[in-house]
Amino acid sequence: MYLRTPRKSDAEPFLAAVKASRGLHRPWVQPPSTPARFAAFVQRYSTLDSASVSHVGFVVCRREDDAIVGVRSTARLFGENTRPFLAACYAGAMLMLVLAGWLAGLGVWFYPMLILPAVLLARQVIALDIHDPAGCLRLFRSNREAGLAIGLAILTGWL
Repeated sequence: MYLRTPRKSDAEPFLAAVKASRGLHRPWVQPPSTPARFAAFVQRYSTLDSASVSHVGFVVCRREDDAIVGVRSTARLFGENTRPFLAACYAGAMLMLVLAGWLAGLGVWFYPMLILPAVLLARQVIALDIHDPAGCLRLFRSNREAGLAIGLAILTGWL
């Protein structure tokens, strides 16, 4: 198995798989089910150019024959429910960082230093507009600052 971006030539097997698994998807996701919607899907998800990409989608393929066996895109999966999902993921990540700091025996300053990455992640959740691809990309790229803030908290915990 491997991941790759979708291609125009994937239309027939992709649309057949969507038709066969429609009951499984609804009401959570609505994958493209017509040739026109599939063409738009390919146009949106077929590039990995980091300078312009705002959404990333992949098809999961069998290595032996390049047959599509699945599609992955959290943006399509969660849709309008992205904000609560993202908030839950970030809250879980912060809890795991607290636990990791405790298990690692980090110093007392580690914990207040986690406020900065928590605020940065909360800002992403608050600012999220899933209908603004450029904004989504900016928020995604701001994970760099959140990661640096987590690193700073860890370094401070070692003091």
